[in-house]
Amino acid sequence: MRAASRWAAKPGINTERAVLAVLAYLALTMASVNDVLAETPASTAVETLEVRVNNYSRASSEVIRTAQRTAAGILEQSAVRLLWLACSANNEPAENGICDKPLRRNEIVMRVLAEPNGKQFADGVFGFAVVPLMASVYFEPAYRRAKSDAAEVEVSTILGCAMAHEIGHLLLGLNSHSSIGIMRATWGRNDIQQARRGLLVFTSDQATSLKMQLRARAQN
Repeated sequence: MRAASRWAAKPGINTERAVLAVLAYLALTMASVNDVLAETPASTAVETLEVRVNNYSRASSEVIRTAQRTAAGILEQSAVRLLWLACSANNEPAENGICDKPLRRNEIVMRVLAEPNGKQFADGVFGFAVVPLMASVYFEPAYRRAKSDAAEVEVSTILGCAMAHEIGHLLLGLNSHSSIGIMRATWGRNDIQQARRGLLVFTSDQATSLKMQLRARAQN
């Protein structure tokens, strides 16, 4: 209240100077806000990747949808949005024929297979990628891992993490394994527990590279 009285008691030059000072401060503040707003789109822009899904396993539609939500949540933390297109389920092709069209620049194929052919693959192998357009994940190894005593995790969680991992390879390259996070070459018990809590994700550097690769695809 005393501050208000002091302003009212001394009109004139002092008041004008104070008003000008306030206006100058507001102008600088607005300029700073505009600078931040100008930078925001570049730093938080979301890139989109469309995924054509073919399910050749015994995984139910609900398991596939839940796995897709898991993978989407992982990529979303890297500012990448996944749009899913069901092309076939349990060997039945989509009726609308949209998946027969050529792939666009921002599209890839995701296959859900039963399990690897032959005995040369360890049970902890959950998928593979054929750069740059096709990823495959295995349902049966994910199912066995989920049902093991040590896992305590849903099969859809492991399958979704495998989807995100193989999408990572399509965008980052085959030699993109890391010592931490979703791109680890093999997943131990701690990794599976991280997956269950939604903490098995891409690193910040990988997230940046994912977006750069998607932008490059859109421009080529």
